[in-house]
Amino acid sequence: MTAAGSERLCLLTEASDDSPVRRERAEAFADELSRRDLAGEVVTLANGGATGVGRLDETIRGNAGKKLGLIAVNGLVFLRLTEALAQLGPSLPAGLKIATFDDYPWNHVLFGGVTTAAQDTLTIAERVVERLSERIDVVTTTVGEAARLAPKRIEVPGHIEHRASTSR
Repeated sequence: MTAAGSERLCLLTEASDDSPVRRERAEAFADELSRRDLAGEVVTLANGGATGVGRLDETIRGNAGKKLGLIAVNGLVFLRLTEALAQLGPSLPAGLKIATFDDYPWNHVLFGGVTTAAQDTLTIAERVVERLSERIDVVTTTVGEAARLAPKRIEVPGHIEHRASTSR
């Protein structure tokens, strides 16, 4: 979104720390802000509830007149973002750019289309089934400590769907 002209970037996330994926996204975001010397922060929404909508409203209004980029860390946070934006009017405030993760069907139509970090869910599902099959093979052919399968990190590349929400 810096290429889209944002002066400040905020990653919107939930207060709960129980998702390794959400935690990694927030850490990587903060690292990139620092590495690139960009203005921004991770904005935590209290359990994705009404307090979250209020915090979003503060963030948006507090940056009025600046080119602000907001990235929702997941679908629930994106829902809270759209609720906060609906309180401000039918269209995105001037200078505001938004993006999210996970390419839901409504991302194609909200605000003329919302830029999305899309994941290859078919490949992710295939990798899960492969890993599950490995696990079944191990537990059906070995016993004791040998039946343990070491944790394995599998990364499946995604891609960015650029849409109107970051091109205004």
